[in-house]
Amino acid sequence: PAGATAISADGGNAALTSLHQGGDGGTIHIGSDAKPIAGDVMIKKAISASSGANATILQHGGKGGTVSVVSGGKIDVRADIKVSDSTGAKRSERGGHIRLDSRLTSGDAIVVSNSGQLRALLDAAAPGPGGKVEFVTAGGNIRVDGGSVIADKGTIDLRNNGAGTIHLLNANLRADVIKANALGVNGQLIIGGGTIDANSVMKLYATGSNGTVRFIDNVSLNGNSVKTIAGNTVTIDNGKIVTVNGPNAANVHTNNPNYTGSGGNNSTSGRFGGRGATTQSFGSRPNY
Repeated sequence: PAGATAISADGGNAALTSLHQGGDGGTIHIGSDAKPIAGDVMIKKAISASSGANATILQHGGKGGTVSVVSGGKIDVRADIKVSDSTGAKRSERGGHIRLDSRLTSGDAIVVSNSGQLRALLDAAAPGPGGKVEFVTAGGNIRVDGGSVIADKGTIDLRNNGAGTIHLLNANLRADVIKANALGVNGQLIIGGGTIDANSVMKLYATGSNGTVRFIDNVSLNGNSVKTIAGNTVTIDNGKIVTVNGPNAANVHTNNPNYTGSGGNNSTSGRFGGRGATTQSFGSRPNY
């Protein structure tokens, strides 16, 4: 009740003379599927479940660990959650897993503020596979407001299963696969500022029958991924630019393309920059 100064379930460190890898990261449960935390969860101090230090900095160590938070209330992340590492003697061999699951059906359910970081790190030479960072709500809003979410060589998956909204505001997301889906009939995915960087797959969806993907500020969509945006309405606010980097144009699937150029209806002056975009019907969108 008084709070914890930190929580650590890092793997053990290898003896310097052993040439062994560090131990695998452990598992931290704050609530469970069967018994969620009844109230709100606020994370203000670091939580770590990474692999331990290797005998030398030339090695990759054990597997990343798991941090799982399941709450009947709000999950508010204001500090660092790390489940695998990419630097020095603690370089992990495989990525870890972060899961935030709020059962709230309205209001803010998962919030990552400017000081919050969720990291399943791996360096470029790590064999992998990468880890996973997932946010799930029963309808309450997901907000990443200035924070960062990283799953090197892995997956970021944000899902709002009810009537709420996903906000990515000045957020920095990086992974091999990045997916966000507001599933409610009137669900909204709102993006403004920051960067979203995916190497293989990027899907930014609001798949409800009246769903909206809205870009309220300039944003960069980076990486070599195929970038797919899908919503009954897709809007880029006046004067804003969604810059599409990488080898190909973005694929936009919508019945109401509220932007200029790229097949838009010119109802706003917002536009796609960089590689641009092509516009197709909402019904032709690929499966999430």
